[in-house]
Amino acid sequence: MEESHVLRILLFFFAAAMMAQQVPCNRTPQLEAALRPMTKAIQGADARNAHRRAVAEDVLKAFPDDFLAHWAVIPDLKRPGVEERKATIERYEKYAAAHAGIQAQALLARALVDQDTPRAIQLFEQSAAQNQWAHLGLADIYWFGRFQDRNKSRAHLEAFFNTCPATTSSEAMSRLASGATPELARKLTPGLRSLAQSTPDVLAAAPVWRTVWSLEFKSRPPQEHNDVRKAVSADAARLEKLIDIQNPAQASLVLMGYQQAGDPMQEKRFGDRLLQEAPGSEVSAQVAMARFRKEHPFPQSSDSAEKKKEYYRVSLATANRILAARPDDTGALITWYSALAEMEDSDPAQLAQAADAVLALIRGGSLGMSPPFPLALARVFMKRKIQQERIRELIEEGRRQSPLMARVPSDRDSEEVRKMEAQSEQFIKIAYADALVDYAEFQGEASLARAAVQTAEAAAEKPDEQLRVLTMKGKLAEIDKQPLDALLLYRAALDLRPKEGAKPKPDKLSDAYERVFAALGGSEVARNLLAKGSRPKAESSTDGRWEQPSKAMAPWQLMDLQGKTWKLAQFEGKTLLINVWATWCGPCRSEHPHFQKLYEKLKDRTDVQVLSFNVDESIGKAEPYMKEGKYTFPVLLAGDYVQELLPLITIPQNWIVDAKSQWRWQQIGFGNADGWEEMMTAKLASVR
Repeated sequence: MEESHVLRILLFFFAAAMMAQQVPCNRTPQLEAALRPMTKAIQGADARNAHRRAVAEDVLKAFPDDFLAHWAVIPDLKRPGVEERKATIERYEKYAAAHAGIQAQALLARALVDQDTPRAIQLFEQSAAQNQWAHLGLADIYWFGRFQDRNKSRAHLEAFFNTCPATTSSEAMSRLASGATPELARKLTPGLRSLAQSTPDVLAAAPVWRTVWSLEFKSRPPQEHNDVRKAVSADAARLEKLIDIQNPAQASLVLMGYQQAGDPMQEKRFGDRLLQEAPGSEVSAQVAMARFRKEHPFPQSSDSAEKKKEYYRVSLATANRILAARPDDTGALITWYSALAEMEDSDPAQLAQAADAVLALIRGGSLGMSPPFPLALARVFMKRKIQQERIRELIEEGRRQSPLMARVPSDRDSEEVRKMEAQSEQFIKIAYADALVDYAEFQGEASLARAAVQTAEAAAEKPDEQLRVLTMKGKLAEIDKQPLDALLLYRAALDLRPKEGAKPKPDKLSDAYERVFAALGGSEVARNLLAKGSRPKAESSTDGRWEQPSKAMAPWQLMDLQGKTWKLAQFEGKTLLINVWATWCGPCRSEHPHFQKLYEKLKDRTDVQVLSFNVDESIGKAEPYMKEGKYTFPVLLAGDYVQELLPLITIPQNWIVDAKSQWRWQQIGFGNADGWEEMMTAKLASVR
């Protein structure tokens, strides 16, 4: 045989072998159908994880040699903990040994993520030249956590889509929606829109549609967003004609389209249709609850008792209507319990039933609350003097819960995550002691809480934590019939309270101080001496939820909703107040009426600038939200910037930057609305 002929045969077989190693960009319809049971709604994390692992095993039996079958189920095989991760790694070590090649190597890398991520990176990088899914794995690893490198993440994301521009993978779409630069969005959006329009299966096309809508806003300047909204609304209208309205995933896609378009008339019309034609669906329940919250704002502490009572009455009726069609609806169950807990004349048996329903959600891993729900429930039972035999065990159950919910540590965890977990443990100790002090008061026995308060005192570092501990110690002194100790402890707690802003209503701490003071027969002379004798605290001791940032603020250059560019450098000489928010954030929505009032008061000042950073992934939602609320404060589109600055962020936040562009203060969460504007004004003045 001639050498050239032999060479041609060898090249043919080499090419055939290379083609055999090519990994498809999309799953087959048969594999999609086999994976679909994964999406079944299962109450409880343990039951849900077991169900998904069972489906994963069935899929692997049916598709033992399909790379994308393995790629799809590995995350579910690794749940819920370290032992499952180790077993999955061992499984794919054996698989890689039995199936030498790039594909098996990439699957082993996927199994290694979170347990041995450096080795996963090494294997993915070795595989990436011949397996585009390795690029997607690297894009995820480099996006957040200890190995974060956003430039690398975006480079690998682009490499994946260069090979798979027509993928319908929800994983790829999710990473693209959050990670695409405006340039990459402009490059990919036309092809993705064509792909979505040409995909007949609405469910298969759903991740593509969601990503297209997000990227079209990102790829075009804000002044063109109205044109984008018209196109998105037209997309939703076309999809509405194709969907089965009884299918929650399909109905949710159409509803999201109208919401993304900022088209309230079409959103309302479609919502009406859902409520009429699919009253028992999950999406209908979401619509009903969203309408209730919009039409009935949560009562303020300053509202009358009658107004609060009416709110909870309507809240209870709304929850009952939803539960009649969907007995296990999570949002309705929480609303049902909350209304019964707040209504002093509610039926105790019904309240206990609602509480048990919420507890079942928490114990099953479907729901987490901060502070832990059992602690709050114990207080409700004490206040109502019901279910007394359960109260102590509820408090102990609350101690065992974390407000972050149970999570398995990962070697990708950043210092921010570790810090948050440490703060979570600290928070639990203090919240547990606080609840136990209430129980000690309920039982008239201070010894029930003394050890817990000592533990909380050792954990308390921030001024607001120290204030809580001093208040607890004052209550214990009262229970122990040591009124002088109680008086001095309450006085010390009052001295630690933030000076800016209105006092809480009701002011339980001041009331306790006055009660003990009166019982001791205190005079005005004694009152003045106590006040004068209190030790003044440094600024950092009176700041409540204000913290000093742990890093510097990087310079920024961001566009607003009108397309105007704002730069940090332009505010040299001014004090900045920056509100960080998103349209989906409930506390942000509660804070914004107060933020708007503050903006109106300060907008003409030459020494202060009030503005906001919106961090919505779907940036098109910001403008309709502002119009709906009639808000006029400046909105800068800052999602990418904030993610780079603080990869792990809780919102809302308020940042104060001084006249030298130094980030001085960071406030997390929205607390008491009373005196909010005065507190913010005072805080701004303190840094000038």
